[in-house]
Amino acid sequence: MRVFAFARLMATFFAIAFFAVPVAAVVDTSLWGIVSPNIPDDAKAVLYLDGASLKSSELLRQLKPTLFGLEHGAANDVERICSVDLVASVQNALLVITHDETPNVYVETAGLDKKRITVCIKALATRAHEHEKVTVTSKGSIVQVAIGSRNYYFGWINNKVLVLAGSLDDRDRLSKALTKAKKRFDAEPNITAALAKLNRAATLWGLFNDPATSRKSEKPEQLFGVLNLVTGKVTAEVRAVFASDQKASTAEQSSNSGLADAKKEIGKLGSAGPAASRILGGVKIVRTANEVVGTAAVAQSDVIDVVQAVVPNN
Repeated sequence: MRVFAFARLMATFFAIAFFAVPVAAVVDTSLWGIVSPNIPDDAKAVLYLDGASLKSSELLRQLKPTLFGLEHGAANDVERICSVDLVASVQNALLVITHDETPNVYVETAGLDKKRITVCIKALATRAHEHEKVTVTSKGSIVQVAIGSRNYYFGWINNKVLVLAGSLDDRDRLSKALTKAKKRFDAEPNITAALAKLNRAATLWGLFNDPATSRKSEKPEQLFGVLNLVTGKVTAEVRAVFASDQKASTAEQSSNSGLADAKKEIGKLGSAGPAASRILGGVKIVRTANEVVGTAAVAQSDVIDVVQAVVPNN
């Protein structure tokens, strides 16, 4: 199991980094502008997190200990060993799901440049594999971490955007993530149309696109939406585009049936029941032609109550 210790540590570090954001960050979508030229037209999904919006919310302040356990464990080790403030070191993040369903992560950092990350990773690797030789070398935009006979890679765009590809052990995959695409994801007409409907200043926005698969199933060929945290509220809108009106009608009926069933189960949540009832009451699902639209507007305090009731506090 020691073979995977470093990979697990790295995964923990960057999973936390994906949600950790600076107190004074300014809402800035420049990460999309930097990364979008590198996303190929056959990518399946993108998910963008605006750090400043998330950090300013009561939702994160209340739920961070419950969801991430930042007060102890591996996260604390990273901060102690590397002298890195995870919360203050990341601005925005972008997750890209490639055509073969592999995740690439782009993290826009604040005060955490290539040199500091490299030193930190070497320290973490050395601690996790104290009986193996650890070397770190940098060539161009790619940094290689060698642990015994195993190699891991991470990259940089303009010394500000950290790039992680797949399981970290595929240099070619990382190179592609760092290289401008021959055909861009956001240049496809259906993607351009969906992006135009998205509020990309929202806390979280995303787009899934897989028309080839959807034509053979009941799944949507495109799914896109936003989630926003503003003045104590959680608002969301998700649009699912189907290959036909009939498929959309089936999806609408199934979704509303599932919503009705969920409302019947509220009593099982005990003290969180009233908050859950208000949340589900704020969800609406309607259909127009081949598009199903789900919307929600709920209080952040209700979401906090439900999550704290159902998720064990680490």
